[in-house]
Amino acid sequence: MKRGIKRILILLCILLPFCMAVCAESMPGAFEYRVIHEMAKYIADNYKFGIDENTLIDAALYTKLTNPEGGFEAVAADMMNRLDEHSSYMTAETWKTFMEHSIAGSFAGIGVNISITTKEYVIVSTIPGSPAEAAGIMPGDILVSVDDVNVEGMEFTALRNKISGTIGTMVTVGVKRGASVLHFTVQRQQIEENIVRHEVRDNVGYIQMTNFALTAVPEVEKALEEFSALGIKDIIIDLRDNPGGDLNVALAMCRFFTPKGVIMRIEYAQNKNHELMYNEKDASGKYNLAVLVNEGSASASELFAGTIQDTNSGEIIGTKTFGKGTMQEIRKILTGGAMRLTIAEYKTASGRGVHHVGITPDRVVENTWSVRDTSYMKNMELTKTIKEGDSGEGVLALEQRLAFWGYMENADETADAETTKALRVFQARSSLPVTGEADIYTQMRLNDADYEVRFENDDQLAAAMEYFHAGR
Repeated sequence: MKRGIKRILILLCILLPFCMAVCAESMPGAFEYRVIHEMAKYIADNYKFGIDENTLIDAALYTKLTNPEGGFEAVAADMMNRLDEHSSYMTAETWKTFMEHSIAGSFAGIGVNISITTKEYVIVSTIPGSPAEAAGIMPGDILVSVDDVNVEGMEFTALRNKISGTIGTMVTVGVKRGASVLHFTVQRQQIEENIVRHEVRDNVGYIQMTNFALTAVPEVEKALEEFSALGIKDIIIDLRDNPGGDLNVALAMCRFFTPKGVIMRIEYAQNKNHELMYNEKDASGKYNLAVLVNEGSASASELFAGTIQDTNSGEIIGTKTFGKGTMQEIRKILTGGAMRLTIAEYKTASGRGVHHVGITPDRVVENTWSVRDTSYMKNMELTKTIKEGDSGEGVLALEQRLAFWGYMENADETADAETTKALRVFQARSSLPVTGEADIYTQMRLNDADYEVRFENDDQLAAAMEYFHAGR
């Protein structure tokens, strides 16, 4: 019998001899004890930051005794909660959702990209055509609840699994927008997101990555091949609000740009079994590189940025990154659930740790905010419904306002399919009848909007462009 178990049982016999029958009912059965013991041993052997096996077993038994109605789920969750913020217990249901998302390919969600900050989950963007966009969820909204459950302090994997689910099911999302809290009931759908977006800007290749998913490597490789065919060597990699992903993808990304040698170090539990990851080929000098980061850049994003910085392979521009430098392993347990355990810490090529530290850019640039000029806008007529095929200054005035809010690219005097689509999205977000035609109520809503709002200026991207055009 373990020392910790003896200590608890002796204490109970001394203090509570008259209630041993009741207390025995709340003690774990043989199966639960076996699972608890195996969890505790595995954690003690593999947890990066170290914890004693008996400490975990004592904690599990204390939870079982003081919260018997919580069952095994409460015991397992309490054990994992004693570890770092990235270790957690996954129920059987959460594990099933995770597997569907990560492996089986039947993942369904609402289509939002979320920035991980220290206190809040901020919606950075909605995927075009997604249920979130149609429902009216907007960039800048702060996620506060999912199905009436407060998400403050919730681990990101648990949050993601709570939002995602079976195609066709509904989820209610609460967001804070300004001083108001709004609730949107959204139907989950199959989400197809472009992880990598690329284009040429003023003879500079621009690649934006939203996360380090497995599909990212061939997409980045394709973009680089296109740039090379055009003779473009100046490349911007935009990792802002990229929460990370697969570290192997980050390693593959590093190999596109770094010289031959070490590109990552992995330190496992109790400082044993260190690993060095290498670039076997020399890619130095192939491209001129600038990497954009901010406080939402985490994990694999930080590994990539830190290694580029360590190997002098490019310029890091933006603001200090999030500071997540640990690796997690997900291990299934006999009850059907799983534990997500921090098993290692990764470090950049030179051996720098980023956990709770982050990456400080070579050039720190904060984006500024400003109020946009609206003096160019034509007066709205507010006399008739505008529909596809109409033309004139009334259409121009309508489209100018839609373009101001980002619903369409360019404004002209002709209402076309793009105008109809923009109107439908605006109407959905504004809780108006979604017709694609601008009746008097839609026009009044656009006309009466507050055009004194502040917009974020992308000074970080401008600094990256300047980095190349100034000849470094």
